[in-house]
Amino acid sequence: MNDQRNTDRTPRDLLTRDASARTEDSTYRPPSLLPEVPDTDTHVHRWVRISVYGESDPRNMSQRRQEGWELVAPAEQPLVSKQLGIKDTSPYIEIGGLVLCKALKARIESRGEYYRRQADLQMQSVDRQLMKQNDPRMPLLKPERTTTVTYGRKA
Repeated sequence: MNDQRNTDRTPRDLLTRDASARTEDSTYRPPSLLPEVPDTDTHVHRWVRISVYGESDPRNMSQRRQEGWELVAPAEQPLVSKQLGIKDTSPYIEIGGLVLCKALKARIESRGEYYRRQADLQMQSVDRQLMKQNDPRMPLLKPERTTTVTYGRKA
Protein backbone atom coordinates (compact mmCIF):
# COMPACT_ATOMS: atom_id res chain seq x y z
CA MET A 1 0.00 0.00 0.00
CA ASN A 2 1.44 3.21 -1.11
CA ASP A 3 -0.43 6.07 0.62
CA GLN A 4 0.04 9.56 -0.72
CA ARG A 5 -0.13 11.32 2.63
CA ASN A 6 1.12 14.77 3.43
CA THR A 7 4.67 14.12 4.50
CA ASP A 8 5.51 17.60 5.75
CA ARG A 9 7.80 16.89 8.71
CA THR A 10 8.01 20.46 10.06
CA PRO A 11 7.72 20.41 13.89
CA ARG A 12 4.47 21.88 15.16
CA ASP A 13 6.16 24.38 17.47
CA LEU A 14 7.73 26.04 14.43
CA LEU A 15 4.35 26.51 12.79
CA THR A 16 2.59 29.71 13.80
CA ARG A 17 -1.03 30.51 13.60
CA ASP A 18 -2.11 33.56 11.67
CA ALA A 19 -2.77 36.35 14.16
CA SER A 20 -5.87 37.44 12.28
CA ALA A 21 -7.43 33.99 12.62
CA ARG A 22 -8.56 34.81 16.14
CA THR A 23 -9.53 38.27 17.23
CA GLU A 24 -10.61 39.75 20.53
CA ASP A 25 -14.25 39.93 19.38
CA SER A 26 -14.46 36.24 18.54
CA THR A 27 -16.12 35.40 21.86
CA TYR A 28 -19.83 34.71 21.64
CA ARG A 29 -22.31 37.16 23.08
CA PRO A 30 -26.04 36.61 22.75
CA PRO A 31 -27.74 39.25 20.64
CA SER A 32 -29.38 42.10 22.50
CA LEU A 33 -33.13 42.50 22.07
CA LEU A 34 -32.84 46.26 22.52
CA PRO A 35 -30.53 48.33 20.38
CA GLU A 36 -27.96 50.39 22.25
CA VAL A 37 -28.58 54.09 21.92
CA PRO A 38 -25.50 56.26 22.39
CA ASP A 39 -25.77 59.08 24.90
CA THR A 40 -25.26 62.63 23.71
CA ASP A 41 -23.36 65.41 25.45
CA THR A 42 -26.52 66.63 27.14
CA HIS A 43 -28.87 63.61 27.32
CA VAL A 44 -28.88 60.05 28.63
CA HIS A 45 -31.06 57.39 26.96
CA ARG A 46 -32.88 54.52 28.63
CA TRP A 47 -35.60 52.01 27.82
CA VAL A 48 -38.63 52.48 30.08
CA ARG A 49 -41.55 50.07 30.60
CA ILE A 50 -44.83 51.29 29.15
CA SER A 51 -46.78 48.02 29.33
CA VAL A 52 -46.61 44.52 30.85
CA TYR A 53 -48.22 41.55 29.07
CA GLY A 54 -50.16 43.95 26.86
CA GLU A 55 -51.58 45.88 29.82
CA SER A 56 -50.51 49.52 29.91
CA ASP A 57 -48.53 50.67 32.95
CA PRO A 58 -49.42 54.36 33.40
CA ARG A 59 -48.09 54.47 36.97
CA ASN A 60 -44.56 53.60 35.86
CA MET A 61 -44.63 56.11 33.00
CA SER A 62 -45.95 58.80 35.34
CA GLN A 63 -43.10 58.12 37.79
CA ARG A 64 -40.49 58.24 35.04
CA ARG A 65 -41.86 61.49 33.63
CA GLN A 66 -41.70 63.04 37.10
CA GLU A 67 -38.06 61.94 37.27
CA GLY A 68 -37.42 63.87 34.05
CA TRP A 69 -37.61 61.16 31.37
CA GLU A 70 -39.12 62.23 28.04
CA LEU A 71 -40.26 60.04 25.13
CA VAL A 72 -37.96 60.02 22.11
CA ALA A 73 -39.54 60.55 18.69
CA PRO A 74 -38.34 58.39 15.78
CA ALA A 75 -37.09 61.51 13.99
CA GLU A 76 -34.65 62.15 16.86
CA GLN A 77 -33.07 58.68 16.55
CA PRO A 78 -33.36 57.74 12.85
CA LEU A 79 -30.87 54.85 13.05
CA VAL A 80 -32.68 53.14 15.92
CA SER A 81 -36.11 53.63 14.38
CA LYS A 82 -34.86 52.32 11.02
CA GLN A 83 -33.26 49.31 12.76
CA LEU A 84 -36.56 48.50 14.50
CA GLY A 85 -38.70 49.29 11.45
CA ILE A 86 -40.61 52.13 13.11
CA LYS A 87 -42.12 54.78 10.85
CA ASP A 88 -41.46 58.48 11.41
CA THR A 89 -45.18 59.07 11.93
CA SER A 90 -45.14 57.09 15.18
CA PRO A 91 -45.10 59.31 18.31
CA TYR A 92 -42.37 57.26 20.04
CA ILE A 93 -39.98 54.32 19.64
CA GLU A 94 -41.46 51.19 21.24
CA ILE A 95 -40.37 47.56 21.30
CA GLY A 96 -41.87 44.82 23.45
CA GLY A 97 -43.60 47.13 25.92
CA LEU A 98 -40.55 49.37 26.32
CA VAL A 99 -40.19 52.90 25.01
CA LEU A 100 -37.01 54.84 24.40
CA CYS A 101 -36.72 57.85 26.71
CA LYS A 102 -34.15 60.57 27.27
CA ALA A 103 -33.29 62.77 30.24
CA LEU A 104 -30.84 65.54 30.90
CA LYS A 105 -27.47 64.15 31.93
CA ALA A 106 -27.06 66.71 34.74
CA ARG A 107 -30.41 65.75 36.25
CA ILE A 108 -29.57 62.03 36.22
CA GLU A 109 -26.17 62.71 37.82
CA SER A 110 -27.76 64.80 40.57
CA ARG A 111 -30.32 62.02 41.14
CA GLY A 112 -27.50 59.49 41.50
CA GLU A 113 -25.70 61.77 43.95
CA TYR A 114 -28.91 62.12 46.00
CA TYR A 115 -29.29 58.34 46.33
CA ARG A 116 -25.59 57.90 47.16
CA ARG A 117 -26.01 60.46 49.96
CA GLN A 118 -29.13 58.63 51.20
CA ALA A 119 -27.22 55.33 51.30
CA ASP A 120 -24.34 56.95 53.21
CA LEU A 121 -26.75 58.41 55.76
CA GLN A 122 -28.36 55.00 56.26
CA MET A 123 -24.96 53.36 56.83
CA GLN A 124 -24.03 56.07 59.36
CA SER A 125 -27.33 55.48 61.15
CA VAL A 126 -26.70 51.73 61.34
CA ASP A 127 -23.19 52.38 62.69
CA ARG A 128 -24.54 54.77 65.35
CA GLN A 129 -27.13 52.20 66.44
CA LEU A 130 -24.41 49.58 66.70
CA MET A 131 -22.09 51.84 68.69
CA LYS A 132 -24.90 52.68 71.15
CA GLN A 133 -24.59 49.11 72.35
CA ASN A 134 -20.88 49.58 73.08
CA ASP A 135 -19.81 48.45 76.54
CA PRO A 136 -16.40 49.34 78.08
CA ARG A 137 -16.05 45.73 79.32
CA MET A 138 -16.22 44.45 75.76
CA PRO A 139 -15.72 47.35 73.33
CA LEU A 140 -16.91 47.14 69.76
CA LEU A 141 -14.50 48.00 66.98
CA LYS A 142 -15.36 50.58 64.40
CA PRO A 143 -17.04 48.76 61.46
CA GLU A 144 -14.80 48.11 58.48
CA ARG A 145 -16.21 48.47 54.98
CA THR A 146 -13.40 46.84 53.05
CA THR A 147 -13.34 43.28 51.85
CA THR A 148 -10.58 41.20 50.34
CA VAL A 149 -10.79 38.06 48.27
CA THR A 150 -7.93 35.58 48.19
CA TYR A 151 -7.57 32.40 46.25
CA GLY A 152 -5.51 29.44 47.34
CA ARG A 153 -3.16 29.40 50.28
CA LYS A 154 -1.75 32.45 51.92
CA ALA A 155 2.02 32.36 51.86
